[in-house]
Amino acid sequence: MSAIGFEEVVRALKNNLVNVTRLRLYRQCLRSSDVKVLAEALKANHTLVELDLSHNDSLLSGTPALAEALKENKGIQKLVLNECRIGDRGAASLADMLQTNTRLQTLFLKGNRIGDTGAKALAGALKQNNGITELDLDGNKIQDDGAKALAEALKSNVSISILSLTDNNIGDSGIEALSVSLRQHPRTGRLSLLVFSNDVFGADEGILESLADMLEGFKEFTTVSCFC
Repeated sequence: MSAIGFEEVVRALKNNLVNVTRLRLYRQCLRSSDVKVLAEALKANHTLVELDLSHNDSLLSGTPALAEALKENKGIQKLVLNECRIGDRGAASLADMLQTNTRLQTLFLKGNRIGDTGAKALAGALKQNNGITELDLDGNKIQDDGAKALAEALKSNVSISILSLTDNNIGDSGIEALSVSLRQHPRTGRLSLLVFSNDVFGADEGILESLADMLEGFKEFTTVSCFC
């Protein structure tokens, strides 16, 4: 997209000139300044429900501005920031936003170099937020401590139905904490999918029993996928 084209998109969003509900700016080489301009437009926009900014490295420094805008935006329900290198700092900014934004339902953060610090920040937000139904943290750097924090959040969060943690660095203790928390999950509805990244076939017998006990606790269908 040219600079002029981007400016026109931002102007239309800011002034609600067109009834655009989905905006995909995938691999657009956006600059940090572009993200900040877009963020300002989002504060005034009320038509957009889905925003995809995947594969834009500018989010490394632009996430705080975007997160601040989403505190005011009342329309966006799905945010996709895959492969944007936001790291723990970006995750913390989004976690702060989730403390007040209950409109957002789906958050994709694949491949963003998020570690335990960022996972803990998001977990803290999930304890307060009951709007998010799907959180995708595939391909990050989350280890046992981050998994345990997310497990603790699941005990009180009543909205989340999909938590994806494929291709992280979660070990046996993290998986055990997640399985235990699911047995205590307060939501009576269906938990659709929980994806672990761990070689459970190499796990000790106690971990496998914990997973089995967790599955028995759900009357409705639950999928647990375990990848090496």
